[in-house]
Amino acid sequence: MVTGSKEKIVIQGLSPDHYTSDHFLYALVANHSVSWAATNADKVVVSIGELSYDPSEQNLALDSWISKYLRSTDFSGVFVAMRSCDLVLIPNAFYDFKNAAELLKLSSGKVQSMLSFNVARLSATLVFGVDQVEVDFFQRVFRGHKMIPSQGLMIDALLKHNRFDRNPQIVIDVHGGKCDFSVVGHSKLLLVNSFDFKTDEDILFYTANVVKQLALENEEISIEACGEITDKQLELFREYFESVNRFVGYDQPTLAADIETNCRHTTLLNIISCAS
Repeated sequence: MVTGSKEKIVIQGLSPDHYTSDHFLYALVANHSVSWAATNADKVVVSIGELSYDPSEQNLALDSWISKYLRSTDFSGVFVAMRSCDLVLIPNAFYDFKNAAELLKLSSGKVQSMLSFNVARLSATLVFGVDQVEVDFFQRVFRGHKMIPSQGLMIDALLKHNRFDRNPQIVIDVHGGKCDFSVVGHSKLLLVNSFDFKTDEDILFYTANVVKQLALENEEISIEACGEITDKQLELFREYFESVNRFVGYDQPTLAADIETNCRHTTLLNIISCAS
């Protein structure tokens, strides 16, 4: 662990000092932190790291550290995703920038900068609100590489897996006091949304509402959770739903033998899978 002011850096595996131009870098920006994974040419994960910071500070040490270890290496490829809880999915036939901005404002209740991502499998565009200062900072860090929403990549992965007629699947990504819901079934995206939560019961409440809203049958659905999901939360879910499991994605590289570690980093690992 390396510390500087209120920043915290944790690295497992290969030290960034040993990154070379043969490596690929995958990064996820979310909740005042950036997590990353480095892979070799065969897309085997050789290192994973996480760096958290205080957005109220100038973070000069953060900029210096990232510049030295992540920006200085001439990677074979760099892929950056950003997590956002303000999302609007718009059919491409009705999409234009001005209307998208208005829809995002109506949905989130605030005016904010936005980025977009084309979900080709849906013929739709996912618009997501962002902190422009944070976007500008990390675009400088990662040399202007385009940022894409991690939820867009998750939707794409779920639709690819559910392109055949499968029963509904509710995927819940728990992170930093928020839970992202992606629901697919019968070859369709049924819902995508994000909620704030304070208690385990809040997540259960939102899940029950999603099931009710979509008129899903308990015996037909599977609930799969990833990110910061806990054993206690999973046990609570199993009191009300028949099929509840940890979610580790599809065709993704693994970090460890235990499912908990891979589950925690599902969103980051999904970037590797989709970018590959």
